[in-house]
Amino acid sequence: MSALSVEQRGDLIERMLPEAANLAVLVHGDGGPEDIAAVLERLDDTEKNALIVVLAGMVDPDQSVGKGLSWTAVTKNGALPMPAWLEQKPLREHAPEAAEELEEDFVDWAAVAKFVKGFRVEMTDADFL
Repeated sequence: MSALSVEQRGDLIERMLPEAANLAVLVHGDGGPEDIAAVLERLDDTEKNALIVVLAGMVDPDQSVGKGLSWTAVTKNGALPMPAWLEQKPLREHAPEAAEELEEDFVDWAAVAKFVKGFRVEMTDADFL
């Protein structure tokens, strides 16, 4: 996806939004494995990567894993069957730390493009320059 321009990536993400919504609905009970496979089969690798990004963007990283997966299954008393999911640690704390820090002169071109269009975004000095 990095070989695409900022505009092309944005267009791709917009195209994947309905696919992500459809997949979420299917996974949450409106479809089965065959329906999910059909959605994924019609996408190329670039679209699948974009779909993953869109789906990740739909997740609140500050909620617990248990809350995020609470729809999957519960016991007759309403408890989650997997104890590891019951922990209250936010999802973001399960994410691995970034392998390397960004250099001072790293430019976030997506942030720059938003800034140019008038959006309020946090920018570094390198982005602004």
